[in-house]
Amino acid sequence: MIKDALQHLEDRFREANRPQTVEIDDRRYFRAKDGSLAVVKRPEEHRPDVLNFSTLTALVAFMEGEAKGFNDLALLVREHSKVLVLGPLDPKNFNIRFIYAMAEGPDCGFPFGRYLDLESFIIGIQAQFIRTERVDAILGLLASVVDENVKENADDGFSQSIRIRTGITLKAEVKVENPISLAPYRTFREVQQPESNFIIRFRKSGDGLCVGLFEADGGAWKNEAAARVRQFLVDKLPGQVIYA
Repeated sequence: MIKDALQHLEDRFREANRPQTVEIDDRRYFRAKDGSLAVVKRPEEHRPDVLNFSTLTALVAFMEGEAKGFNDLALLVREHSKVLVLGPLDPKNFNIRFIYAMAEGPDCGFPFGRYLDLESFIIGIQAQFIRTERVDAILGLLASVVDENVKENADDGFSQSIRIRTGITLKAEVKVENPISLAPYRTFREVQQPESNFIIRFRKSGDGLCVGLFEADGGAWKNEAAARVRQFLVDKLPGQVIYA
């Protein structure tokens, strides 16, 4: 009898702690002890693993290959270096769009808005910018700078006069005009990198000359980069729905 009573209590305990489900508008929910509800997802409602790509070329290959088996996919150029592959809106799944794949390009490694020592600045310019005549002019100027002769008093906010070496002993003054148009690597490598304006500044420090490069276009280059990414995808995937 004692055994039966214990079994009865155990059964009641299990029943009391068993998750309760309710049906609301053809949806099943778990009811917690505090009365809150959590939806019971159908198998088709579980989010798929997102495929991550680092190039637009890989994303295009996915769209032309595996993704052909999906219907009503759309591409969203969310940022200048991020593209999402979205599924259709599903009213049966709370109108949620699944993300099936994403391409995210590398960020520019140049530290804009900071003053760098001369060597670090030269390396950054060479590694992170499209080589143009303006880049060559900056590199040529910096290669001839005499650190101790930066003229802080010759600064009108638009240009700075610095003293450079033009020979073994001869020195001359040259103005660095601002802003200057440059094209850093800031979006996917498959598209042309957008140019934008920068301000270059020089100043003395305890270790010598420091150089800083400051963005001066208010971030407008991001819109241009996103437009170029979209055009690349339009050319590669004609007929595909692409938002930007």
